Order: sequence, then structure tokens, then C-alpha cells
Amino acid sequence: MALTISVLGGLIWGASAALLGGALSKAALRSGTASGVMASSLSRTAVDIGALAAVYLLRGVIPMEWEAAMISAAVGLTGVGFYLAWRLSRKVRDGQEVDG
Repeated sequence: MALTISVLGGLIWGASAALLGGALSKAALRSGTASGVMASSLSRTAVDIGALAAVYLLRGVIPMEWEAAMISAAVGLTGVGFYLAWRLSRKVRDGQEVDG
């Protein structure tokens, strides 16, 4: 049971961090400047590192299988991040507005 909760918690944590990163990317593309896109890339990396570091640092506080939570958080970050990037790139390629 602890393993299942750890995996689900990690997936939710990783997906929420990826959604935050996607929102940062949308905001940078709306600004339309190269420096905004670079800042978005840096902040997305910081969000990803922070999400994984939080799982690692909370391993002694929260009773969970931290290895499973770390792996599933990385899967959540990667899967949702790839989906959001694919959806965003499709909108940019088709010339659509990047609002939603």
C-alpha cells in the first residue's frame, strides 16, 4: 500500500511541476522575446530540480518509498512535460495563438 501511495504521489507531484513549467513556457512564448524564452528554460529547469529535490529531502519526514516516489515524479515530469511541449509546438507550427 505504501508503494502504491508513493507512486501515485510522485506522479501527481511530477505532473503538477510539469504543468507549472508549461505555464512558464506559455508566458515566455507570449512575450515573444528571446530573453524571455531563455529565462523560461532556466526557470523550468529550476522547477524540475526543485520538484525532485523536494522528494529527496522529504524522504525522512513523509513515510513513503522514496525511490518509487522519485522515479514516478521523474516519469510525471517527463510525460506531462513532453505532452505539453508537443501541444505547444503544434500551436506555434500552425500559427495559432498560444493562449490555451
